[in-house]
Amino acid sequence: MYRMLIIDDEPAIVKGLVQLFSESEMELDVWEATSAYEVMDIIQQVKVDLVLSDIRMPEINGLQLIDEILFYWPSCKVIFLTGYSEFEYAYAAFQKNVENYILKHEDDATLLAAVQAVVDKLDAEMKNEALLEQALKETAYVQPLIKKQFLEALLLAEPLQELLSREPFCSLTFLIRTDLPVILLSGFVTKWGEGNKLHAYHSIQRIFTTAMTSLLAAEELLFDNSALVWLIQPNPDSQRLTLPDRTPDWKAAAAYLKGMLESVQNSCQATLGVDVSFMISGTALSWNEVHQELEKMKSWIGKNDRLTPTMTIVDMGSVHRKEQVQGEQALIEKIHRFIDEHLGEDLSLIKMADVVFMNPSYFSRYYKQQTGRNVSEYIQSSRLKEAKAMLADSRWKVQDIAQRLGFASPSYFAIFFKKMTGLTPQEFRERL
Repeated sequence: MYRMLIIDDEPAIVKGLVQLFSESEMELDVWEATSAYEVMDIIQQVKVDLVLSDIRMPEINGLQLIDEILFYWPSCKVIFLTGYSEFEYAYAAFQKNVENYILKHEDDATLLAAVQAVVDKLDAEMKNEALLEQALKETAYVQPLIKKQFLEALLLAEPLQELLSREPFCSLTFLIRTDLPVILLSGFVTKWGEGNKLHAYHSIQRIFTTAMTSLLAAEELLFDNSALVWLIQPNPDSQRLTLPDRTPDWKAAAAYLKGMLESVQNSCQATLGVDVSFMISGTALSWNEVHQELEKMKSWIGKNDRLTPTMTIVDMGSVHRKEQVQGEQALIEKIHRFIDEHLGEDLSLIKMADVVFMNPSYFSRYYKQQTGRNVSEYIQSSRLKEAKAMLADSRWKVQDIAQRLGFASPSYFAIFFKKMTGLTPQEFRERL
């Protein structure tokens, strides 16, 4: 499933497009934004595969906004939707590798066809990745021996300063700074495909390295032939993940890293046939704290690997705050309970998947496999059930019900209710 972000400063246009693609046969996780601020908030935390954007926005024009999106997600595809047909805009758009340029007055079929063409292109690129991985099967990726020995000693709890004072470690150079904390990321294969396991580990490292942008710097290691380990810092040369005083913004770095891990998991599954679960330290760690945190991660995955689905993304800072899930039925029940308790709030795949430590794309497939329907269908049925109960209580006004259930306006609520029941909310209330 690909994630599409629809951008327009007119909410009515955005809602109409969201409804159009929700009713189409394409499997898209559709997000929306009506301002440059909302766009930046989304792209700093979530991987975006396709953008459908107005070319003119109040705060910033579409061309400038696309520059920001492509900085974070260079492989993102772009379609411009605009009421302006001036040649200079179209020419500038295509100079930025924009996939298409569609006028707003064109019909829905034209727009759907354009998006489908981009989806087909994304599918082809994923297939090409698989072919490339096949061609590189015989290629070995061996880390420099001395650095490998150093990182292994660090993960076995030897003090950093003591290691750095020894030969041959004292002459090592690193991609990250030893005088700053690190984010610890560990990866565990929870489902193996065919082929050599050692090759698979090296291929996962390669996929991770390819996905990681210049915003982050990392040192990596296959530790104890069971855990993939990365020590990660925001790149000090980039201002994107740093605070005004030029110190690292660890919270933003962790959020961006978690967004990147989804694409790494999807690539590992598509190209290698393996499922990888990731665990990320809840806070930035000193180098001497890394060993203890890794042991906690290994202990957690050992206790929970048979109780939770594969392809999880676990923030260790949330482990002790969240209820643990045991078994498939309990997991589905927890998802349903979360939806029922938050009908008027954010019910995106990202948010729901985070509740059960799952990869958002995998979460969507897993839910359908377990229940036989899409999670959006459950959301709609829950909102309808609650709407009927509230309409039966005359104290509730229709506009208040719409707001409480997360609809953008009473009119959208009315459209939804009539589609589901054949009656308007008022007609339903009058028949009670």
